[in-house]
Amino acid sequence: MSMLKNLLMVVDLRNNELQLFRLDRDGNTVDAALPKVKFDVIRKIEEYHNVLFVKAAIGGKILDFCLDTGAESNVISVDAPKKALNTITITRRSSLNGVGTSHGEVLYGNLNDFQLGSLQIGSMETILCSLSDMSRQYAYPIDGMLGYDFFSKGKIYLNLVKKEMGVCLKQEGKP
Repeated sequence: MSMLKNLLMVVDLRNNELQLFRLDRDGNTVDAALPKVKFDVIRKIEEYHNVLFVKAAIGGKILDFCLDTGAESNVISVDAPKKALNTITITRRSSLNGVGTSHGEVLYGNLNDFQLGSLQIGSMETILCSLSDMSRQYAYPIDGMLGYDFFSKGKIYLNLVKKEMGVCLKQEGKP
């Protein structure tokens, strides 16, 4: 994370690209190669123990999500408010076996009511499971994790100097 703190990261999973641009001390790009972008939404992000967090709403409830570009799927905590969990359409169940005798159940579903600021994002696949161990490990209450299903919706801009995340769902030159 310390290597990236003075860079603007542009995550574009549709095109399998990660672009990095240098930033000045005010968080503005030094490199003129970055095209002007009209964001669909800009949100504040927080960094805690080298993990990035953003607030988003599900079912009208504000939740804390960690950002994980390497996660295969979005994850929602089974401990999230019922109003948020009621917006998820369960599609299947699976059992997981861990080390030794530990095991648990995971629910798969579609997240139907995800809102990032004023931006309503369409249905995304998600997993419902306990995130209590992860919350304890990060010493931060995690309601969910945004992974591939979120990042694949468009381009995500992470400016760690300004502590902002910009989301652009439309690709350049496309409606």
